[in-house]
Amino acid sequence: MQTHDLIFANRPKLVIPKMLFHCSDIAFSPYGNYWRQLRKTCMVELLSAKRVKTFAAPEKEEVSKLGGDISKMNNSPVNLSEKLFLLTFSVILARHASMGKGTDTASATTTWAMAELMKHPEMMGKAQAEVRRVLKGRATIEEGDMSEFHYMKLVIKETLRLHPPVPLLLPRVCTKSCQVNGYDIPVGSRVLINAWAIARDPKNWEDPESFKPERFDNSSVDYIGGSFEYVPFGAGRRICPGITFGSVEMEMILSHLLYHFDWKLPNGMGPDDVDMSECTGVTVGRKSPLYLIATPYMPI
Repeated sequence: MQTHDLIFANRPKLVIPKMLFHCSDIAFSPYGNYWRQLRKTCMVELLSAKRVKTFAAPEKEEVSKLGGDISKMNNSPVNLSEKLFLLTFSVILARHASMGKGTDTASATTTWAMAELMKHPEMMGKAQAEVRRVLKGRATIEEGDMSEFHYMKLVIKETLRLHPPVPLLLPRVCTKSCQVNGYDIPVGSRVLINAWAIARDPKNWEDPESFKPERFDNSSVDYIGGSFEYVPFGAGRRICPGITFGSVEMEMILSHLLYHFDWKLPNGMGPDDVDMSECTGVTVGRKSPLYLIATPYMPI
């Protein structure tokens, strides 16, 4: 992704993408003029920071609907995994963006963030206190508030480190024989990058298996592709173009959940009872749905 990025910029023609859309989307289209034009169009018309801001209204509307649905549960357990999946799907449809692959990744990451916070109640309290301090009793969260949610952003970064939504990223194809770390890679080889293992490498991370948002405090490490010890969205030419799209969505949803509700585990469960088992697939979510009990928070 750094030294040999151009050599590995191509994608294999996998069966399912070929059957569904003939590998013509931005994720699986071959590297070349068509892909460059497609990426340029997406970045300008759909996924630039300026463009993403124009989608704030439909996103706020869908998030508000989620809050209403949760409030109606009357202290009954909420299947948060399902609710977040449906929410992110609705947000994508509301934006009329042809980026459906973001549904799994955004909902899975937000669900993992809530699971980690339930497992670490002191961090949940810290994140909620920050959001509620910034909003000062206001009824709604504005996109401009996001810059003030420092600790919550650390929570999202740490969640992406421990639970990268696509742990092996998307496969690449070697277009020219080369050597990587002493290994000969012949032309045509399919290469997978294990972002999950990279982010848990003890050579780069202290106590890598522990959830510690503070590790990113005053750190230059970020997920925009320049820190190769942390690549939840990939890096180089084929880095995920929807980073801004996904980041804004996760921040808006998580801040809404933290501000408007107090959360507890059902059936007398404690933090140590939270199951953190992963399911297998292209995207890695929780093996079991996350059920939580929500109590509406009423600002004083």
